[in-house]
Amino acid sequence: IRPDATGSISLGALQDNGSYTTATASGLGWKGTQGGDGWDVAYDGTIAGQVYCTSGFWSPAPCTRVWRSTNEGLTFPTEITPWGTTSDAGCYLSPIATDPSTGGIVYVSGSQNLWQSFNSGSTWRIISTFARAGHVSVSGTTGNCVVFAAGSQVFVSTGSYGTLAGTIG
Repeated sequence: IRPDATGSISLGALQDNGSYTTATASGLGWKGTQGGDGWDVAYDGTIAGQVYCTSGFWSPAPCTRVWRSTNEGLTFPTEITPWGTTSDAGCYLSPIATDPSTGGIVYVSGSQNLWQSFNSGSTWRIISTFARAGHVSVSGTTGNCVVFAAGSQVFVSTGSYGTLAGTIG
């Protein structure tokens, strides 16, 4: 949901059906804007209209890719996938999250690594390695706190601008 006072636009990722938005749709309608299998969507924390999505079953490889939109998800013209065909290969649900307090900070889970960008996906760095894709979430009160769940492990960082460490449960 768009992070504004009215929550005026909703986005959704639908497996087998791509990504959808309510922007410019009439009534209770939704508009399909991105092909492939929709995996996940996230609004940028502070950059108006900026949205990220992950989707799968693209050819040629990499199968799972990351995209950026600057118009509320009406189009996703910019591919910002951080991995190539050798790392994080395969088709998998790839969670994505943004820092709600700082624009342009994006996290995306590959099949082997947790990636972080400070510039809306123009460049990426690996902040931790994992054996599979996992869910990532950023604290709503401090963007410096990131939680990442992979399999039966949960990792927490209170200094996310470094690497994730520690296991909970």
